[in-house]
Amino acid sequence: MHKMSWWHVVSLQWLEFLDNCTKPWRERATQSVALAYLRPPVSLLQANNSVGTILGVLFSYDSLQVSQSSLMSRMLLRVAAAAAAVAGAIAYGPFYPDSTHDQPFICDYRSFAWEFAKAVQPHHDTRLTFDALMLGSLCNQTRPEGPPPAPAAADAKADCSIYVATTGDDSKSGTSPSEALKTPAAGVAAARKMSGARTVCFGAGTFYLDATLELTSADSDLTLQGDASGGTWFSGAALIAPGLAWTQYKVAPAVPPSLQLLNQTDNQGGCTPNDPTPIAAGGCGCYNQTTTLEACVAKCTALGPKGCPNFAWSGSRGTSDTQSGWDNQCCIHADGVWHPSAQRPHDIPHVSGQWGGGNPAKNIWKTSLPAGTKLPDTPHLRVDGARSTRARHPNANPELDIWPTGWVPDAQTWLPAKPPKSSPQIIQVVNKLLQTRNDGATLTETKNYSGGIGGPCEVFDPPFSYWCSAHPAGGGGFQYYVPSGMQLPDAVFPEGAGTTNWSLGGAGATVHAFRRSHWASWMFDVDGVTEDTIKFGAGGYQGCRGGPGQDWFVENVIELLDFPGEHYIDTKQDPPMLYYAANTTSGPPPSNFDAAVPMLKILLRVNETQANPVKNLVISNVNFRDAAPTYMDPHGVPSGGDWALERLGALFFEGTTGLSVDSCQFERLDGNGIMLSGFHRAAAITNSHFAWTGGSAIAAWGRTDELSDGGVNGWDATKGDIPQGTRVEGNIMRESGIWEKQSSCFFQAKTAGSVLLRNLCFNLPRAGFNFNDGAGGGDQVHGNLIFNSCRETSDHGPINSWDRQPYVTTFGIEGPGVPTAHMVPRNISYNFLVANYGGGNGAVDNDDESLRYDNNHNFQVYGHQKFKTGAIRSFGNVIAYATEFGGKWVTPGTIADEPNAMFDNQVWFVDNAHYHDDKAGEWVGNRSYNNKLVGLNITVGGESLKQWQAADPATNDVGSTYTNTPISTQAAEVIAAARALLSPVMESN
Repeated sequence: MHKMSWWHVVSLQWLEFLDNCTKPWRERATQSVALAYLRPPVSLLQANNSVGTILGVLFSYDSLQVSQSSLMSRMLLRVAAAAAAVAGAIAYGPFYPDSTHDQPFICDYRSFAWEFAKAVQPHHDTRLTFDALMLGSLCNQTRPEGPPPAPAAADAKADCSIYVATTGDDSKSGTSPSEALKTPAAGVAAARKMSGARTVCFGAGTFYLDATLELTSADSDLTLQGDASGGTWFSGAALIAPGLAWTQYKVAPAVPPSLQLLNQTDNQGGCTPNDPTPIAAGGCGCYNQTTTLEACVAKCTALGPKGCPNFAWSGSRGTSDTQSGWDNQCCIHADGVWHPSAQRPHDIPHVSGQWGGGNPAKNIWKTSLPAGTKLPDTPHLRVDGARSTRARHPNANPELDIWPTGWVPDAQTWLPAKPPKSSPQIIQVVNKLLQTRNDGATLTETKNYSGGIGGPCEVFDPPFSYWCSAHPAGGGGFQYYVPSGMQLPDAVFPEGAGTTNWSLGGAGATVHAFRRSHWASWMFDVDGVTEDTIKFGAGGYQGCRGGPGQDWFVENVIELLDFPGEHYIDTKQDPPMLYYAANTTSGPPPSNFDAAVPMLKILLRVNETQANPVKNLVISNVNFRDAAPTYMDPHGVPSGGDWALERLGALFFEGTTGLSVDSCQFERLDGNGIMLSGFHRAAAITNSHFAWTGGSAIAAWGRTDELSDGGVNGWDATKGDIPQGTRVEGNIMRESGIWEKQSSCFFQAKTAGSVLLRNLCFNLPRAGFNFNDGAGGGDQVHGNLIFNSCRETSDHGPINSWDRQPYVTTFGIEGPGVPTAHMVPRNISYNFLVANYGGGNGAVDNDDESLRYDNNHNFQVYGHQKFKTGAIRSFGNVIAYATEFGGKWVTPGTIADEPNAMFDNQVWFVDNAHYHDDKAGEWVGNRSYNNKLVGLNITVGGESLKQWQAADPATNDVGSTYTNTPISTQAAEVIAAARALLSPVMESN
């Protein structure tokens, strides 16, 4: 017999320990738990991040050469399962913290947010913000009947150079309404023949584009003008001709479930004998004196599967000396707990039962699409203008449902990453220009420009990332990797729809998965399946941080087609076959079935250069919809933040000056709405409405050379190939991130001098505004309302920033034209910011290496102020329900003469919160002063503010005051302070 080494013996013991410890967690992780209006404690989220970091170390690139079948891999998989159980099955609600006793404040701040929205955008459809703020359902307010009257639109027809109409003809001249052209491309071509400023006017109706509308520098001074009614639409979808001939695929009436009985089985654990009252509260209670099994079955049957998911009955031997208190008990598990155990010998009789069998009604039909129909390989579908869901598990409507609905809480285990084809080429650059980022620092103290080319980052485009450097720092950093697949939880799919039943073996299917800790979501092509695993092909590059996965779902599998409104298109057949689960209870889809397939990823494109830009292009009152998905297209890593992104958008612009996109609607675009790529000066995106975008509403992403000369020039943005002076004003950006959860209302990287003004941003999975680096700086964020952000992600807030990777621009503190890495401070002021759902890091999350932010005069609801690096100044703010203020991130800052500072703030704390630490040299002198603090039992390093001030009256929180009273009594005072703060913004519109 082979003698095992001591390491194997200890490892096997450890493996057995992990198995025993994680088994209940792993079992629990297969159940979907949605706790309404509950957010996990911050400490738990931090613990999850730590677990993710540990897994990152264990699963890092260097350690992935171990065979999966090896002992080490088995140990790693068990650790991953443990982390899955700790981090999974948690849902955030719109209240943070869960303060139901503070109902006055909850409705008061929401009412004030609605008032603020109407003030900064008086002509928006107020029903949108009313509903998103839950003012009807939560606060019993009356919903407005309709939007306020829109301002009178100028009749642009008199200025038209070319006319285009859906009823037009491309053989005509286009110079009058009666001579209108038919297609946008023909209209642009006709205008191109003219000189000077010219306007192409589009009539009302939908223009279905058969190719991307391409604009060049020859189109400078061109205006694309939609109809004054707002009814001009450009669609990237191809219509499916009506009159489809439907035949039955799976049509059957519902078969109700029945109670399945298990004799000699006990499931009374956790129940209360002789007391049925817990049943009504969703627990387990027991009726006594239920002397027959039939009577217990009748009680459960009357309650039905929802009221009685399962039951347990215990009889009696009929002799008093053997009665135990459990005789003749009919226990109803309204809580659904099902842990049956075998009846013990000589015990009283036990029978347990749960509902089983039965099938829901099926009304699935199929039809051949018209001959010659061209489709993408894995097409999506619009029905009656809305997204139809590709056949998926778990079931969910991607537009109406948010995580955790429609997600499996975790895999059984996540499989190790595939080894990359090469090792990364490591880049480290330090020079005197980078040294200017931190004036007075030595070169050894200067922030390096670093990264790696190739290796695990070969999946990116370009194949460079900060997260492939040798030792990426920040946020529990480790070298990028993603799992190669997952081992499935037991019985995760419906009966008959498991992976062994998939007729195509997963071909064409896509797995969507959250990265551990919900920082981003990934998508993977399915590369193969076995009975208990799904193997991944391409994908996982939609987030740049890497690590193990977490919640997931799979889509585009015909065997999972089981829910009304779902579809599956078999593109292997000729012509393609459409399968559709009709929303009707019986019969085929209606004869007027309105369907379209998104075909174009880019509807309108400018692809020019800094040397030859398009000048003064105006797009006004033209609406865009139905762009095809881009989440499986190549993604790049814009800079040193947490993001990966595809350099794509339904409107793609590169190389413009004076661009204007005004009063447009962007609806159901399956990628980003607008991409400002590379060179731009003074672009303006104004008064537009973005809804149900697959990715971000607006993204701005400049360019540097990350590959030439071994990648050593990537820090150099002095060529100016970046967006600068972009104005984003008066827009509504909502319901973004339908597919990619690392998305936002506005994102920027390698971009300087942006102005974000009077925007309404709500109902999105991640932070509202994201600044991925500090290139140039000088951005102004003013008068915006952000709420209901971070609905599906964690560990950030409504505004999020990083600055791990330094860049040298000519837009910095030294003035135009002077190269420097010293950014102009960003000014975030007079905003209404709500850090609810997963926004526990506060209203402004200045994360790793963020420098030079002036966060001032904002109304911040929930969370805390983050002082993680340096030169962060927080002043003049009104903050409600702060969990701390300078307490968690206590660094004095990395720049000696620009310390973090907090002053002139009014802060209302949650009970028993922590103001800041009392370590020597921190939060003293000109760093913390004149703050007005309110809350119950608020401490400074374990002592009172008064004690802290008395220890050194000349330096410790000079001028700060404290009122010891619970915030639950302060709703009116908070709103009054916020109203006084924001009144200048509200009165100026």
